Amino acid sequence: MTLGLQAANAQGENWKANDLSLGYGYVTFPQLFLSSTSLISSVLPGIADGVDYKINGINLKSTGSINLEYNRRFTKVFSLGLAVAYESGSAHVDGTGSAFGTTQSGTADISMKALSTMLNLRFFWFNKPHVSMYSKVAGGASFILDMDTKSSASEVKQKFDDALASVSVMPAIQVSPVCIDFGGEAVRGYVELGIGTQGCVLGGVRYRF
Repeated sequence: MTLGLQAANAQGENWKANDLSLGYGYVTFPQLFLSSTSLISSVLPGIADGVDYKINGINLKSTGSINLEYNRRFTKVFSLGLAVAYESGSAHVDGTGSAFGTTQSGTADISMKALSTMLNLRFFWFNKPHVSMYSKVAGGASFILDMDTKSSASEVKQKFDDALASVSVMPAIQVSPVCIDFGGEAVRGYVELGIGTQGCVLGGVRYRF
């Protein structure tokens, strides 16, 4: 950040009207949901009177978020565009309770794919020939695709099916207050720090034209 500010002070303003970005993000909202016992438990309905189920642990696997963005610059301080994010993940859930019968313990598996579309706004701090800094806000919807659940107990599987059927469409949001791109006037790398559907840490390649 300090090097970027020093470089900016030594250079004049420079920006292009359009850019395409391809990036990868990690620690996303879908990952946080699939890895949180409290969040998953909060959406699970009751099974039946006298039948209980408790989540003890979750093992998460995720591709992370693959992101494609197009932005159009209207002024040197503001751009507007569209962001698309894709992610695939699965969670192996260990549980206990009478829902598993006499064993009192068992497992459940959740797998899902998410495709998110968001309106993407950037607000630039400065624009230089080889570095620029900005903040970003994006919002839209996440569409849950190919949701699948499995369990060693049929009642537990039904419980997950009922709960996850209500989350086929979810809000998508990304807030990245500290972002920087760097490199040539046309091709640059970029890093964004924030929280949301695209991830807490997001980086990739950008083409400006």
